[in-house]
Amino acid sequence: MIGMAIECLKVCLQQPGDENEESNGVRKISFIVEQLDLLRKRKFGRQYSPQFTILSYMIHAASSAAYTALRDEDVLCLPSTSSKHSAKDHKTSERGPRLRQLGVLDSASV
Repeated sequence: MIGMAIECLKVCLQQPGDENEESNGVRKISFIVEQLDLLRKRKFGRQYSPQFTILSYMIHAASSAAYTALRDEDVLCLPSTSSKHSAKDHKTSERGPRLRQLGVLDSASV
C-alpha cells in the first residue's frame, strides 16, 4: 500500500504546474515521498537525503525536546541524535557553508 502511494506521488511530481506553486509543492511532496520510503526500510538501514538531514538538524537545534518527542512517537522517521556523521559528510560539499551558517556544523563537530 505504501509503495502505491509513493508511485502516485511520484507521478504528481512529474506533472507540469505553476512555477511558484510548483517549487513549494514539489518540496512538500518530495518530503512526503521520502518519509513514506523510509517507513519501508529497516531502522538501521535508512539513508536520509541531505535536505532532510539539514531539516532534522534545524528541528533539533530549535527544540531538542520536540525532536525527541517526534522521534519517540514515530510521527516522523528521524535520524538518531547520535548520527551526526551525515552532516559531517556534507561539510566539504556545497552545503557545508550553509550547515555552518545554520549552526549544524561547528568546529568541535568536524
